[in-house]
This record gives sequence, C-alpha cells and structure tokens, in this order.
Amino acid sequence: MKMISVEENLVTGGAFGCLIGALFFSFGGISNFLCEMLFWSFVCYVAVIYFEIVPSFAKKLMKKYSAVAYYLSWLAWVPLAVGCAMVMFLASLLFVDYDINELNNLLKTAKFVLSSLMAGILSVAYMKKKSVIGLVFKW
Repeated sequence: MKMISVEENLVTGGAFGCLIGALFFSFGGISNFLCEMLFWSFVCYVAVIYFEIVPSFAKKLMKKYSAVAYYLSWLAWVPLAVGCAMVMFLASLLFVDYDINELNNLLKTAKFVLSSLMAGILSVAYMKKKSVIGLVFKW
C-alpha cells in the first residue's frame, strides 16, 4: 500500500461526511432505505480509508479549491460519529425495545445534535481560518 497524506484522508473523510450528513438529513422519517444507505456509505468510507484509496476528486479539490478542501477536512469526523452512533444504537437494541414514538424522538434528537455539531465545527473552522479570535497560547 502506498502512503497517502493526512490532508487527502481528511478531505476524503469530509466528502463522505457531507454525503452521510446529507443522507441523514434528507429523510424525514424512519425508513429501511435510510438505514441501508447510511450503512453502505459508512462501509465505503471505512474501505476507502483502510485501503488508502484517494479518489481523484480529492486531489483536484485540494489543488483548485483549497478553501472548500479546508472546510471538508474539518468535517472528516462526521462519518466516524455517525458510524459510532449507528453501532451504539444497534447495541442498544439488545437491551431496549423501542416503540415508534421513541424511535422518532431519537431520530429528531440525533438530527438536531448532528446539525448543531456540524454548524459549530464549521464556525470554529471559519474563525480559525479568518483569525477572528486571536488567541495565542504560549507554553
């Protein structure tokens, strides 16, 4: 396997983060299609990262649109967070028998938390890039 740079991994992860986030937000209710698409997009993400496959769009994006690549690299945590949430939810099914109202509330809460975290991390990325907050830590 060839070694790829961390920046290319982050941009690829951010692209998958946008894909998984868009899938998660695009469906209003609980459906098997949503679960399948989230699962398979997460599996594709894991395979791409594990086998160090860098799509050509990531390299082109880094060269032509460095600002977009910068923000995508900040969203690289989204597939991991959604994957972790899926695993925790599936594990909780062993112990809890959810009814449909609880599942709907859980989905609404997850969408709110994910959108808040994505908005928060993008605002932090903007502040860091534009040096809005000029905090300098001296050790």
